[in-house]
Amino acid sequence: MQETMIEPGRDVPILVETDVLVAGAGPAGIAAALGAARAGARTLLIERFGYVGGLCTGGLVIGIPPARGQAADNPAVLIEPPGKLGAITNEIQTRLEARNAIVNDTSGRYWSWWFPEEFKLLGLQMLQEAGVELFFGVLSSEAITEGGTLRGIVVESKGGPGAIMAKVTVDCTGDADICARAGAPFVEGDGERGTLPISLVLMVGGIDRERYAAWREERRRQPAPPQHNDAHPALPSTVGHDFTHGMREFRLGEFMGMHGHVVDAYAADPWDLTRAENKARQLAYQRLAFIRENIPGCEKAYISFTAPQLGVRESRLVQGEYIVRGDELQAGLILPDHIGFIKEGKSIPYRALVPLQVDGLLVAGRPISQDHSAVEATRTIPPCFVTGHAAGVAAAQAIDENVPPRHIDVPCLQAKLKAAGEVFPPWM
Repeated sequence: MQETMIEPGRDVPILVETDVLVAGAGPAGIAAALGAARAGARTLLIERFGYVGGLCTGGLVIGIPPARGQAADNPAVLIEPPGKLGAITNEIQTRLEARNAIVNDTSGRYWSWWFPEEFKLLGLQMLQEAGVELFFGVLSSEAITEGGTLRGIVVESKGGPGAIMAKVTVDCTGDADICARAGAPFVEGDGERGTLPISLVLMVGGIDRERYAAWREERRRQPAPPQHNDAHPALPSTVGHDFTHGMREFRLGEFMGMHGHVVDAYAADPWDLTRAENKARQLAYQRLAFIRENIPGCEKAYISFTAPQLGVRESRLVQGEYIVRGDELQAGLILPDHIGFIKEGKSIPYRALVPLQVDGLLVAGRPISQDHSAVEATRTIPPCFVTGHAAGVAAAQAIDENVPPRHIDVPCLQAKLKAAGEVFPPWM
């Protein structure tokens, strides 16, 4: 078979021209669209699925970790129920609580758990309130560049191909798809396609709540078995712990859990992703059979629903004006272009949102400019809201100032973000 083919030339209709285009409606994309629209820019948000929330809803990854609370002398001790960091996280948390659509952990870990279906609706309502235009069921297929500047993208949909032209585009695809197609440099995970594992979240029913809770309490008193690695045969004790670890009862008899990890797949490779999808669902049922036989209260357990989207943690990492390192986050480095905290003491600089070599483009969410060691801290929901919000506000500001995003007035951006509720150190 020949390695390539020549695609015939085609006329692609321009579907819309907008100020800010946000690609991907996950947490980063929602925040970016809200930030840009609230700043006065005409904003279009595109999404491959028919709902907003990304992995937060379609992946059932809806655990919101505490923003702070670990005692400095003993990381195992939480000193107080923490407030959430980030303006958009705070706003959504407050509005979901008003709908009774949230579970706040009472075990001392201080996590919050959002009801995914409620968040799909709330996210949609917030975007509509801000005047964001929405376009669902589309995939980006090509970048439209001119002289090193991204002018728009080509998308594919049920209606065929079409072009969306934008003054600034914010890549919130999770895998830096727009950045890659536009020619911005990136690395693949650790540089050799080694990434954090991919997981499948699912809903489980048929559990005897009292017997299962007693088993969990007894299990909690025992040391956890080693982390399970799907690249190797599973030990029975590991399988049982892995399947039930972190399983959360949302409503009476309705449990949500994570079945385990696929460690040998790269999420930006469609062949790898296909294999991971199939492997994850097969493993889920293998583990279901095990817990039915071995865990009290789970004899009649059944999987009622598996998330339509895999929980991807890492793939492409864009190379930007500044590369955030894990040791810098751990040390609490705060740079002059700080745009928000992703956790207490862990600051993100604006330059990490600005890809090298391509103008008219910003990136937010888990593919921001960072090294592999930083991803574990930046990939979760609140950090994606923080980086997305900053990127959206910056995109609107770049249009107002008539400059590429890399040349905006950063102190002006910081003032806008601070006024909107993002957290800044006291000296800024």
